[in-house]
Amino acid sequence: MTFEEMFIKHGAASYDKQIYLQAMYGKAGWSLDLGTGVLAFRKPHEEPQQLYVQVLGTQSDDSGTWLWAWANEAQSFAPHLLAAAEELRAHGVRHGVRELTAGEITCDARTNGDSIAAVASGVDFGAGVASQRGRARARREAHASFVARRTSEGKALG
Repeated sequence: MTFEEMFIKHGAASYDKQIYLQAMYGKAGWSLDLGTGVLAFRKPHEEPQQLYVQVLGTQSDDSGTWLWAWANEAQSFAPHLLAAAEELRAHGVRHGVRELTAGEITCDARTNGDSIAAVASGVDFGAGVASQRGRARARREAHASFVARRTSEGKALG
């Protein structure tokens, strides 16, 4: 199965999950602890909601590339945050999907962080992945990070 076929297969379900997450947490304040992998949402007058995350990778708007978290030598992520990215890489090796095995790829309209996160939504064994663009400045480039979200029980969202 090609990457494009994988996107067609999993894209709609991923979009559904993004709509659900937007409805649940869209206006909530949030914080991310990359040490523990906990993404916490805070709404006024409600208990904080905590989700466990997996880091998939980053997309540079300046260079137009996607860099898998497991291939990022400039940023050292805790091994427990890379499980989903490693599962995707192993799936890519088994099925010959270059976009899942090359450490860095050139982004285009069909292959980018959003489409990779959509594929991860289905391939990561129902982990409930949704792409969330978090802007950060690193080496003067605009980056978007993509994370997989799981409940504290490891269940899929949405």
